[in-house]
Amino acid sequence: MVKGAAMEAVLLQQCPPSIAENFAVAVRDMSTALLEKQQELLAQANAAPLELPPAFPWPNARDFAGSQKRKITRHEAALQEEIDVAVQRRREVIEAQAEYNNKCHYTDQAVRAIIKRHSQRQEPPSP
Repeated sequence: MVKGAAMEAVLLQQCPPSIAENFAVAVRDMSTALLEKQQELLAQANAAPLELPPAFPWPNARDFAGSQKRKITRHEAALQEEIDVAVQRRREVIEAQAEYNNKCHYTDQAVRAIIKRHSQRQEPPSP
């Protein structure tokens, strides 16, 4: 840019004064516009400091059950993840069913005990 300005200065000395004056005014206006634009860009850069985006989560790399030679591919990992979710869901259902059965069993025992006590009170004593 400095070299270009020096060459322009040499050319301006060879030009008539009216052309040189118009060229100098145009250069001044252009440099003012560039300076204003640079100030705007610097203000924007200072207003929004550079930040890195959050890191991508690393894939869940797993080993094959029987092999240590290679890892599972992304597709295989997705399939395994689906299987793990299904197994976990089944375990939760079985656990909930067992809890419900246990609750029903204790409720039935409590009702039988109440009925037994109630029936014993109503029976007349044997002579």
